[in-house]
Amino acid sequence: MSNPRQAFTAAVAHHRAGRLDDAAKLYEQVLARVPNQVDSLHLLGVLATQRADYKTAVELISRAIEKKKASPVAEFHNNIGAAYKGLGQRKDAANHFRLAARLKPSYAEAFNNLGAVLEEDGELEEARKNFRQALALKPDYAKAHCGCGNVALAQGKPADALACYEQALAIDPNYLEAHSNLGRALIDLGKFDDAEARFCRILSLDPDYAPAHYNLGVALEEQGAPDKAKASYQKALSLSPDEPDYRWNAALLHLLKGDYAAGWAEYEWRLRRARKLTRDVGQPRWDGSDPSGQTILIQTEQGFGDTFQFIRYAQLVNERGGKVIVECQPGTEPLLPLAVGVDAVVSRDNSLPRFDRYIELLSLPHSFSTTLKSIPAQVPYMSPPLDLIEAWRRRANATSGVKTGLVWRGNPQNTINPKKSIPIDDVAKLCALEGVSWFSIQLDAGRDEIDALRACTPIEVCGPLLTDWAETAALISVLDLVITVDTGVAHLAGALGKPVWIVLSHIPDWRWMLEREDTPWYPTARLFRQRSPGDWGDVTARVRETLAVRVAQGR
Repeated sequence: MSNPRQAFTAAVAHHRAGRLDDAAKLYEQVLARVPNQVDSLHLLGVLATQRADYKTAVELISRAIEKKKASPVAEFHNNIGAAYKGLGQRKDAANHFRLAARLKPSYAEAFNNLGAVLEEDGELEEARKNFRQALALKPDYAKAHCGCGNVALAQGKPADALACYEQALAIDPNYLEAHSNLGRALIDLGKFDDAEARFCRILSLDPDYAPAHYNLGVALEEQGAPDKAKASYQKALSLSPDEPDYRWNAALLHLLKGDYAAGWAEYEWRLRRARKLTRDVGQPRWDGSDPSGQTILIQTEQGFGDTFQFIRYAQLVNERGGKVIVECQPGTEPLLPLAVGVDAVVSRDNSLPRFDRYIELLSLPHSFSTTLKSIPAQVPYMSPPLDLIEAWRRRANATSGVKTGLVWRGNPQNTINPKKSIPIDDVAKLCALEGVSWFSIQLDAGRDEIDALRACTPIEVCGPLLTDWAETAALISVLDLVITVDTGVAHLAGALGKPVWIVLSHIPDWRWMLEREDTPWYPTARLFRQRSPGDWGDVTARVRETLAVRVAQGR
């Protein structure tokens, strides 16, 4: 087609009809005749984004933006933002989405896209504000309703998320992402059968929709069918083999089943997920080679429990000749220097000292090719500061009976916290046992919870005094026993070599594996598992029976 204007018009028509190859040929013809025709540069870049050729998209749209820098176009910045998001360069993406929104304050899509990037980066409140702004501009915007649901789900509010997804589906009944995420909300609400039915319905509409296969696997795993879950994960991976979330979740299933050889390798995919776990440090990564004479920075990641469980690997690095600096979470600075093999610590909030190489803490099991038989399980590998112990010992000695620490809830910011938290009525039945002195290690115990427990037994409320993890470790060290749900306290007690009974949901976190009552990670731990999903009454009754035997034996 010789006329560039006609060629461009025809290209747009093909593009709108989804005939991308035909559109691309015509855009290229226009640019061959008019190399800097901005609309062709822009739309050919948009087309490249649709083909997931994000690098080309950035190059083309950048040229269009440069030609229009005297009068910027919001759509150009919005669309290059989408390309940067596809490349994983979320900071650049967010900057362009913000600029698009400033250039065109009525641009609902730009606010929605900014919200999506912020949500991926964990800036949940800012994400919610942008989704809400998109809805203020465009109330029937299904993607923005879905975005609000994603934020609520990430904040551990599955009921709120469910309502948002239902609003999205009322606008667009065929919106597969909203269907799939609604199913995830049902999982978080413990409605596993309903979730499974939702995912099966999606797959009846689109058998190749990878997120539904993945989420079906999650639902099946929660129902206690790991082999069926594995098949669903494998199907999702066959459709999207490089999707980090799918590879990471497959890793968790391998680890849950004790297949560490496959599990640790796949677990490395967590580092490619959207949400960054550690800060960039500008030095080479340690590859597991001889660290002699080098300073190795170990970066903590994820939760406190992960830190206490895997800090044991510092000793292995140290024994091979490496000096170990740990970049730690705020609140652990007074405690981690006392872990075996740790030479120094630095808070994530502070600037880093000199070091040669770095590695993420939870990559160390992979570096050391850890198997079930080679877990470095000698305890204790942590100890509390000596100056804190005496005050807690005096307090503990003022009581009689089996001195028992108690934690019944985890971190409220953790989306799976409701699944692994014991209702206070069941906790109260446990606490009614005579011959036990109870010490609440629950940091955020509510007044109503403490009142419910004190109606059954005297209890020492220690939470307000536990200003950091060193204080918590000192308290644990003077107790006879700790009974806890799956929290950082469980790992800390195990790391200190104290007797700890860990009360687990029906399908627990991967590190506790399945069925067994012990764990190769902590020789002093005993596991009490739900026999059916959500049944805390049965498991706490078994804990009480076992504790009654210990009381009768006077220990």
